Amino acid sequence: MGELAVGSVVTTFFPFSNFKNGKLRPSVVLAKVDFGDLILCQITSKSYSGDSSVELTDSDFVSGGLPLTSYIRPDKLFTIEAKAAQQIIGRLQPAKINKVLLQVQQIFTVK
Repeated sequence: MGELAVGSVVTTFFPFSNFKNGKLRPSVVLAKVDFGDLILCQITSKSYSGDSSVELTDSDFVSGGLPLTSYIRPDKLFTIEAKAAQQIIGRLQPAKINKVLLQVQQIFTVK
């Protein structure tokens, strides 16, 4: 597998909120943190109308891509060991990852 970086789109096992099941799905790397861990957020192909959702199309990738228009969910964050990332399937344009990071920041801003 290539070098993981902020903006890498990877496949990884994403647990459902009940922690009983999950599935392999694309996620975007938001940060590389201590002890070889990554902070990621979920990507889904299901149209999502939430305020923080960020649409993802082929033009948002520097390399690679997804087969369908998808949606990054900054409200669905999780941390994994870097070695748990299954495969790098693309890398986002800097403007797109910055938009996602701003959405994450908005979620954690006290209003």
